[in-house]
Amino acid sequence: MKSPEFLHAFETGSSYAALAVIREMTNVEPNLIAESYLKSSWQLENKEAYVEIAKAAIHWFDLAAPTLKDPGHRDQYVVSLYAPIELFRRTGQFAAAAERLKVFPTDLAPAGKWLANALSRQKTLIAEQDRKTDEANSWEVLNHDRPVPNPRKHAVTAISPAETAMLADGKRIGDACMYHALINGVAKIKITLDVTSGRFRPNEDGGETHISPGTELVDDTWEHDGTFSLRRPDSFGGREIVFDEDGYATAQR
Repeated sequence: MKSPEFLHAFETGSSYAALAVIREMTNVEPNLIAESYLKSSWQLENKEAYVEIAKAAIHWFDLAAPTLKDPGHRDQYVVSLYAPIELFRRTGQFAAAAERLKVFPTDLAPAGKWLANALSRQKTLIAEQDRKTDEANSWEVLNHDRPVPNPRKHAVTAISPAETAMLADGKRIGDACMYHALINGVAKIKITLDVTSGRFRPNEDGGETHISPGTELVDDTWEHDGTFSLRRPDSFGGREIVFDEDGYATAQR
């Protein structure tokens, strides 16, 4: 943390840039380093360090791609090939973006899927030399072109601190799963949860977070356009609470 590389990353103001340097220095998988730089680029939108961080993300995605070709890493492989197109375009390197788009494997983008639509948009944006964020992509991945929903509240009302915590747990799980699904291009996620510690992880490769100890999973799968359920003995009379994909409580059973 005293190294020039870490201090330089820290000075950008991006926590993910600092994390990326730590991951570089500890020789973790290139895909995780690339992911950190990608997230850093989101933190540095419209800031001076954006181009430098985007360049680092492209470098590490290029190193990661050959390691992700096996079927078990297909989603990460797609991201490693797609992200550089977006980053080249966002930094004004339209020729490089066009070249990456040209060699993108067509078998990874079947007609009608979100990726095919995203690549089509990239082609248009590159032709127009447009550097704006492809904001449509995030919603088309899992929401099939629906508009961004209005702010919502839980349909179930909490009347105790434990019940409030349980509703917050559902929202945390929903947010983490939605984020993991968007990043990796998946629609179904296997949830693992340690009831005693509250340690929660979406899929084996998802980042670990925490919810309230004692909250239990009724089912262990999050799915796009689906529901998941939680319960705990000290909340809602021990009844099962159903949450939608975004983590909002919709009913109790």
